[in-house]
Amino acid sequence: MSDIDALYNLCLRARGSKGSEKSIVAIRQWLNQNEANGEFLRNAVLFKGKKNWTPLHVLVRVHPPRNVVELLLEVLEQLMQLVPDAVQERDQFGKLPLQLACRYGVTSEVWKIVMREYLNRKPDPNIEFYCTLQSLPVDARNEAVTNFYYVQSELNRVLVSQRLPTFVLFLDFYVILVVLICNGISVSRYNGYLYATPGSEPLLSSCCQNPNHLNLNCKYPHFYLFPSILLGAAGYFVLRQSQQILSLAHLGFISTWSSNSSNHVQLICTIFLISSSIAMLTGAVHTESSSDAKQTFRSLSVIFSGVFFYLLFPFGPRISK
Repeated sequence: MSDIDALYNLCLRARGSKGSEKSIVAIRQWLNQNEANGEFLRNAVLFKGKKNWTPLHVLVRVHPPRNVVELLLEVLEQLMQLVPDAVQERDQFGKLPLQLACRYGVTSEVWKIVMREYLNRKPDPNIEFYCTLQSLPVDARNEAVTNFYYVQSELNRVLVSQRLPTFVLFLDFYVILVVLICNGISVSRYNGYLYATPGSEPLLSSCCQNPNHLNLNCKYPHFYLFPSILLGAAGYFVLRQSQQILSLAHLGFISTWSSNSSNHVQLICTIFLISSSIAMLTGAVHTESSSDAKQTFRSLSVIFSGVFFYLLFPFGPRISK
């Protein structure tokens, strides 16, 4: 066969014969015979027939007998390697071969092979790209997000970072700045209280008779205002993360949240912020606590102060975008 539609007709015949071994072998032989004829091969692979289907659109819908499935997978891979652009062709309904493979493929290996070729081409991350990902079954979406760095990076860049309005990014920046200031003031004063020389701190006055009951207002008026602000900031970050997770879950891309390590850092910082604020407000660690407890509180407070400072740096580039 030398006609431009020869490959397309062979694929139709394979589908009509329910993927008989003979029909699949005929496709492989055709590909081998025309491999050296680059321009003709490309035109044949990109030929569109009924419903604007290419040979690849037809081939992913073939359901061969179990003993022929492996041969079908090899032919699919050979076709896509010879003409990589085939994976990006859409039919008259805007469907890619990948979408048809997910819906009609004889096994999951069919759509996995097509997905690998499609995503390795790094398609333009436009609205069609995201709609295509969202239209895939859950297991295919998860495969794309967890196993392909290109998808992870694009989803994190657009759906997690750039999708946020600038005023929200500014608000995040100012909240972290407030956290830095209030955390620095409250932690330094609290550590000063914990490590004060006995008798040198006028904390056990008439307003603070119980050494296990913290009342730093005795020395620092309005001390409780600072950890209270920190607790409020933690509440803000909880709402932000919840909104982000729910938005991505609604879009079907929840895996991209878990694949972004910065989200894990923010979650850990939020948990620490809540824990340290409550500890300072309730006096969970006090002068009579063990030295290990005091040292743990001081070490964690210093570490997380540095982490909060580090979190400020990404906001410049994100806001400028």
